[in-house]
Amino acid sequence: YYPQVIRSGRRVNDFMPNFVADKVVKLMIKKGQKILHSKVLVLGITFKENCPDIRNTKVVDVVHELEKFGCDVDIYDPWADPVEVKKEYDLDIIPVVSHQSQITNNDSLITNSYNAIVLAVSHDQFKNFEYPKLKKGSNTVIFDIKGPRWRVWSSKNLWHTWTGKWIVEVVTSENEVLYKKEFNYISKQ
Repeated sequence: YYPQVIRSGRRVNDFMPNFVADKVVKLMIKKGQKILHSKVLVLGITFKENCPDIRNTKVVDVVHELEKFGCDVDIYDPWADPVEVKKEYDLDIIPVVSHQSQITNNDSLITNSYNAIVLAVSHDQFKNFEYPKLKKGSNTVIFDIKGPRWRVWSSKNLWHTWTGKWIVEVVTSENEVLYKKEFNYISKQ
């Protein structure tokens, strides 16, 4: 039992919404997009895929971080109860995602095209989703949160002698390291 490892894991988990929003915004900037009032679609708000439970979801924090950057964020989740999401987090869920233009009740035209699309929860409905129809041009960022995977190990796994370090990495499926942090193990004996 190593409490430092648990605390380190908690720090990494707590930082992930900031990391995701920061990464999306940096990718948008890299593609030459204006951030203020850019349209971002977040797909999924529930705690896990194919489940309506919204308790303890970190997606809310991602949405708030994107809004801090000045993005206009739409949330779509076929599993979440819109009334519950509004009550718990004061966020609105759009009822449907369509690439068709819509007329609002004040006769203004809304085009559902986005500067960035964040796949936050891997619901089965999103597997065959028509992302290209929702893109606002060729420079739209599509960011899959579930795409990266975690590698956590101790220096004990890397070297023959224990050096007292824990290493946490977030890597893509191509083994590109997105985030790396080393923590020293401190024994309380």
